[in-house]
Amino acid sequence: MNRPHDDREIRLRRDYRWPPDRVFAAWTHPDALAAWFGPDGFETLTESFDFQVGGSWRFRMVHPERGTFQNHVRFIEIAPPERLVYEHLDGGERLFVVQVDFRPTAAGTTLEMCHRFPTAEACRRTIEEYGAVEGGRQTLARLERLLERG
Repeated sequence: MNRPHDDREIRLRRDYRWPPDRVFAAWTHPDALAAWFGPDGFETLTESFDFQVGGSWRFRMVHPERGTFQNHVRFIEIAPPERLVYEHLDGGERLFVVQVDFRPTAAGTTLEMCHRFPTAEACRRTIEEYGAVEGGRQTLARLERLLERG
């Protein structure tokens, strides 16, 4: 994550006042993910969830006006509470890889999230067509709201 930015990446960062183990835990169970994963206005409905290296998470993101979006994630690396890496798939083909780092700080945790695409065009298209940067910011804000509720 300390690489300089390149045009195939979307990088997000947010500070939380809770320790890394608590922030990481919000990624490990479908009920928790349903409470925060996705941009504002979306509901995340898990169809299957196998949280282990090589395991998959299949879910639908539903928005009342924008429709339903099928998603398939395969977990590549799970290193609690420091790192989570997964690939986002479509029909078995890799669309992009996400690396989430949970860094302890004196105040809690800095979460750094990097989406890496195979091409700059795929990254640009995801930003423009899906609003991925703003959607990512909204998602991480929703995570904070979940953590506040305990």
